[in-house]
Amino acid sequence: MAIFENYLWVFKVIGLALIIASFVFYLVLIPLSHSKIGHNLGKPQNIKKLLWFLFLFGFFVYSSLQLSIYYTLGSPMRDISIFDQAIWHLSRFQLPASTIRELPNLWGDHFHPILILIAPFYWLKSDVLWLFIIQAVVISAGIFPIFGIAKEKLKSNFAGLAFAFSWLFFIGIQHAIRFGFYPETLAISFLAFALFFFFNKKIIWYFIFIILALICKENISLYIAFLGIWILLFTKQRWLGLITIILGVAWFKLIIGFLIPHFAGSPYYYFRYNQLGNNWVEALKTIIRHPKYTLRIAFSPEIKIISWLYYFTPFVFLPIFSSLAIVLIPVMAEKFLSTDPQFWTMGYHYGASATTFLVISAILAVANILNFQWVRKIKLSDHLKASYIGLILVVLTIIFSFRNSTDPFYRFFDRDLMKFSFPKNYQEVIKLVPSDKSLTAQMTLGSALAHRKEIYWWSDYPNQKNGDYILLSSSYSTFPYSLPEHSKKIKELVANNEYGVRFSEDDIILFEKGLKNSEPLSQEIKEYLTE
Repeated sequence: MAIFENYLWVFKVIGLALIIASFVFYLVLIPLSHSKIGHNLGKPQNIKKLLWFLFLFGFFVYSSLQLSIYYTLGSPMRDISIFDQAIWHLSRFQLPASTIRELPNLWGDHFHPILILIAPFYWLKSDVLWLFIIQAVVISAGIFPIFGIAKEKLKSNFAGLAFAFSWLFFIGIQHAIRFGFYPETLAISFLAFALFFFFNKKIIWYFIFIILALICKENISLYIAFLGIWILLFTKQRWLGLITIILGVAWFKLIIGFLIPHFAGSPYYYFRYNQLGNNWVEALKTIIRHPKYTLRIAFSPEIKIISWLYYFTPFVFLPIFSSLAIVLIPVMAEKFLSTDPQFWTMGYHYGASATTFLVISAILAVANILNFQWVRKIKLSDHLKASYIGLILVVLTIIFSFRNSTDPFYRFFDRDLMKFSFPKNYQEVIKLVPSDKSLTAQMTLGSALAHRKEIYWWSDYPNQKNGDYILLSSSYSTFPYSLPEHSKKIKELVANNEYGVRFSEDDIILFEKGLKNSEPLSQEIKEYLTE
């Protein structure tokens, strides 16, 4: 009974969504469908306008979200500058080095050659803002294939728009956008386009987007392989399924067995499944031989159950009633069989990867449900039935967007956070750091300064390097240091004759190597060091 009470919120959320959706459906949607306004809205040219409005709205929301985080110094170097510096190098026809990750070639860590396609934008202007703009455009563009699939399968423009909305603002995508820039986040749109072209039997375009997804990150190849299994088992295009399986498996083997080790100079080291074995083969054997043990891992500890519910509740658990849910096996196994707790939650970029398969599985499930005999007896058109279900998903998407005060969209209600220019003291200090000098910066202070040969994260790495300049603050994230540790480190630098204080104003302090005549510490920094 206690366990049931822990998850009573799921029933409450779904119940609330049903009530709201029912009111809107009967008081607004049905009357609208029989009105002249509804008829006009349903015209192809107006549906196209609504779809483009949704695209522009998504772009505005997500670009504003990331830009506000960036300009209020909340963008983590570890999740933005890694790629920004690598793309900057690529734009100069150099290897994609990342000094933050201490890698001469970033593809020795993960393989995402999609970065090559972003590099030409840096020829126009070398600016990290390209990453936010491109990510917002690509993610928002994912609504077009989702709408196309839903419209075709459900014969309803409104349902198509509803599923597109639910895809675009799924809570996993929100957290991924908030967390920074990651190439694999782009893959969810590419996968949506690939499935759209598959359903429309445009095979060349299908493979173009499959390849675009594959070059976002090596783990996508396992999703592709399972997509091939679905095509092989559940569609008539078995030859296409077989080719897709071979492509996914071969790409995975090539990347982790040869390319990444080649660029890294050492074997592929990302294996977070030690409860299942010491390598990929042992893990696969354990999953096959001990399914009960595997399931226990997938649902324990309790935080995993909560995350499972966050994936499926926004879609009223519809995805599990579609054969396409088979593709979710590697997506969810990657997260919930891992020993890394970051994989278990929605708080990072890992929550976005399931979005496309969840939404399209839900669409296919609704298409199946509409053919049930008892559903066909309901005296409503299939268009309205599909619209009602879509409306439920829209309400759930909105509820999950504002369920907790820590969710990304709450940021839009805080004026102090919605700013689009750097603090004055930060604007001044970044002018003092020459681009040809090395820099060490606190977690969120270096994201605007990565276009240089050497930039380092102020961290507890064993081989932590200090640059010619060190940029720190008493106010922003001190991760991985605690506040006392951080304060102690700054005191040590102040007392270190190797560095002098080049700038100190309010909560910002800049150290310069070899500087003899130090500037006085600001009052805020003094107070921080004496606490």
